[in-house]
Amino acid sequence: MSQIEVAFPERIPARLGPELTRRVLYLDEDIDDFALIEDGDEITGLRLVGPITRTARPESLIETLMQEAQGLRSVEPKRVWSSRRPSGPGSGIRADDVIRELIDAGDARVHGPGTISLRGAHADLLTVLDDMFAALSMDVAGAEHHRFPTLLGTSVLERGGYLESFPNLLLTVNRLRNTSADFERFRDHRRSGGSLNELESATIPVEYCLPPTMCYYIYDSHVGTRSDELRVLTAVGSSFRFEHRYESPLRRLWDFTIRETVWIGERDDVRRGLERYRGLVTALCDELGLAGLCESAHDPFFLADNGAAKAAAQQMIGSKTELRLFLDDDETVAAASFNQHGQHLAAQYDIGLSDGAPASTACVGIGLERFTLAFLAQHGTDPRRWPSIVARAVAAQADRPGRVAVREWVSST
Repeated sequence: MSQIEVAFPERIPARLGPELTRRVLYLDEDIDDFALIEDGDEITGLRLVGPITRTARPESLIETLMQEAQGLRSVEPKRVWSSRRPSGPGSGIRADDVIRELIDAGDARVHGPGTISLRGAHADLLTVLDDMFAALSMDVAGAEHHRFPTLLGTSVLERGGYLESFPNLLLTVNRLRNTSADFERFRDHRRSGGSLNELESATIPVEYCLPPTMCYYIYDSHVGTRSDELRVLTAVGSSFRFEHRYESPLRRLWDFTIRETVWIGERDDVRRGLERYRGLVTALCDELGLAGLCESAHDPFFLADNGAAKAAAQQMIGSKTELRLFLDDDETVAAASFNQHGQHLAAQYDIGLSDGAPASTACVGIGLERFTLAFLAQHGTDPRRWPSIVARAVAAQADRPGRVAVREWVSST
């Protein structure tokens, strides 16, 4: 294992450390670990660990990294909400302790890198939180509920420009080649103890990806439509993004759940709808006693054309804001994002107004596992110490109408 220190050609403000950190591991798969080298309030270089010299000169990796961060130097986030008040009896709890406690008690299980399951009251907690956001979407914002499949056509992501903007997050789908010879070779390979990954020649890609978020299904469902009426739609489902490293369960997952709500219509209607929803979400955080902040942010563009400029523009005009909830005294996690797209995505998917002009769109995505983690980090794992609005809803899960109906049906047969 080699360790290399590389000096930056120019010093970077320390506040851009998170931007550098979120990109380093995407530079080369042979980077096993890294550390930013800091001098006061500036970052002067990078310490890389691993056999990285096999595939690229470290200097070329640094050059790529500097280009990615260059456009973000002068952008300061704009804050629209914050709360640092004590979170009740659970204050002082740390997310790492919560995760360890859940795993030790068998209430959470890590099934592999980036995958985790919850059980009992803690699984019900995630369901209750989603019910709350679903109520904001359907009962307050008037959203139409949708249920989408998991597999998303690759062409849908291509049409929206996702492949160019976020190639580092993409997850594609393969299948076994459909010939008897390949099936026999696969069978013999498995009988000899070989793994599927060692038999790449027997697999072929299919025209599907795992969805990075739910909103692409919504845009695809409205291709070619024309309407001046404000359309609001919501869905919840599994989403998938490759993040390279998953040491901390629930913070960063390969397979996670998003409650997504989308607005389509005239610009001012869409903007007002999203801003109202954001206000409701932050007000709900106040009601739940959750400390955090909501401020301008940007998408994690990587090796995209003008990616740094796009990210800087998002922050400067406030087209993207993130709700970040505290996991301990210093660390926050992005639990929700609020995104104004203007006419860009509607033009890509041929979604228009009645006069033929592209509609405007906006969306909000709530990361349910992260929201659950932040709730537990601030209130603890004992349901008796949770805010009453949540504790009552979790206790009532056994009385959900579908379960009650089935119990009554079974008892009558």
